[in-house]
Amino acid sequence: MPRWKWLITKITNRLWFRSSIFCLAGIGSALLALYGKTFIPDEFSRTLEPGAIEDILNIIASSMLAVTIFSLTTMVAAFRAVTDNATPRSTKLLISDRAAQNALSTFLGSFIFSLVGIITIKLGLYEDSGRIILFVITIGVITLVVATMLSWIEYLIKLGRVGETIKRIEQAATEAISNTAKDPYFGAKPFNQDKDKPPSKVTEVYQNKIGYLQHIDMASLNSVCDDQGVEIYVNIIPGSFCDGSTSIASVKGTCGDDDIDKIRNAFMIDEVRSFTQDPRYGLIVLSEIASKALSPGINDPGTAIAVIVSMTRILSYWQNKKEPISSEEKDKLENKDGSQNGDSDGIPVIKYPSIHMPCVDVSSMFNGAFNAIARDGASILEVQLYLQKSFKSLSEMAADDFKENAERHSYLSYQRALAEMSIQEDKDRLKEIVLRKTKPKSV
Repeated sequence: MPRWKWLITKITNRLWFRSSIFCLAGIGSALLALYGKTFIPDEFSRTLEPGAIEDILNIIASSMLAVTIFSLTTMVAAFRAVTDNATPRSTKLLISDRAAQNALSTFLGSFIFSLVGIITIKLGLYEDSGRIILFVITIGVITLVVATMLSWIEYLIKLGRVGETIKRIEQAATEAISNTAKDPYFGAKPFNQDKDKPPSKVTEVYQNKIGYLQHIDMASLNSVCDDQGVEIYVNIIPGSFCDGSTSIASVKGTCGDDDIDKIRNAFMIDEVRSFTQDPRYGLIVLSEIASKALSPGINDPGTAIAVIVSMTRILSYWQNKKEPISSEEKDKLENKDGSQNGDSDGIPVIKYPSIHMPCVDVSSMFNGAFNAIARDGASILEVQLYLQKSFKSLSEMAADDFKENAERHSYLSYQRALAEMSIQEDKDRLKEIVLRKTKPKSV
C-alpha cells in the first residue's frame, strides 16, 4: 500500500473525519431546499403550513444534541470499563469502530441539519416550494435517526463487555494474519535473516524516530531500486521497535543522501503499534486480557480460556501462508491457451525483485500469545488443560514451524505447572494430555 493511501486510510478511521462528513451533508441538505422551486410544481407549494416544519426541526435539534452528549458519555464510560477489565490497548480499536462512528456522526449531522434549517427559516430564505423539499429531507433524516438509534441500542448493550472486546480484537487480529499469510513478504523477495547470508558491503539506513513500525511503503522503496539500480534488504517488520541504533534497511549499491531519506521515509513510525499489518499485536493484546483475568484481584480463568480458544483460531489462519513466486514461475504454471498446468490461484507474485524482506517469525507469535498465560495460569489446572489442548491442535496444523513451537511451549507450560501446582492429582491429570513431556532441542 503506498504511503498516501495508508495515510488516507488512517485519517478516515478517525472519529472527527466521519463526523465532519455527516455535518457537511446535513448543511448541504438544508441548503438544498433553497432551490426547491426548480423541483416542486407551484400547485404543491402551499400544501404545508409555514410553522409545521419549524416545529419538527426544533424537536430534532433539542433531542439530537441530548442524544449525542449521552452517547459520548456512554462511550467514554465503556472505554474506561474496557481499560479496567480488559486492557488499555483495546480502546483504540473500539474508538475506530465504524458502527460507533456512524451513530455519533448521524446524531451530530442531524443536529447540524436541523440547526441550519431553523436559521434559514428564521431568515426567510425558504419559499413555499423550499419548505416542501425541506420537509421531505426532514422525514428522511428522522427515518435515518430511528434506524441508527435501534442499532445503536444493541451496540451499547454489548459495548464494554470483556467478551465483546475479545471478539473485536480477534476480528482485527484475524484480518491482519490472513492478509499477511496471503502475501507474507509484501511483494518482495523472501529473506530469512537466520538462514540466508546477507551481502557483505552494504549501506545501513537508520531511523531517527523512536517508536513502532506501522507500515512500509514498498512502492517507494522499489522506486529507489529502479532509479539507482540498488537492492534493499529490509531488516524489520511491522510491529518492530525502532530507535536511533536500529538498522531498518541495508542497501547494496550506491545511492545518495536524498535516496537514503526516501528509504527512511518509506518506514512509517508511530508511538504505538497498529493492528493493521502486525498480526503479533492482536495476540499480545489478547494475552494481556488473559493475564489480567488471571490476576488474584479478578480470578477469572474462564476469560483466560476464552482467550486461548480465540488465539488458536487466529493462529490457524497461518496455514494459508504461501511462498511467493516470480512472474516467470507463474507463467510456467499457466499454458498460453489459458489452461493451467498447476494451481497458481492465490499464490503471491514477487512484484519487487530488488527488495528482500523477512517474514513474521512464528516463534514470536507463539511467545506473544502464550508466554504470559502459561506463567500467570501455571497453578490453575483448567487453564493448563486448555493450553495443552491448544498446543496439540496447533501442532497438527499444516503450517511452518508450528509443530516445533507448539512442542516447545507445551514443555515450558508443563514445567511451570509442575513448579506451581501442589496437588499430585492435578499434575497427573495434566500429564495425561501434555503434548511434550521431555525437553525439546529448541529450549
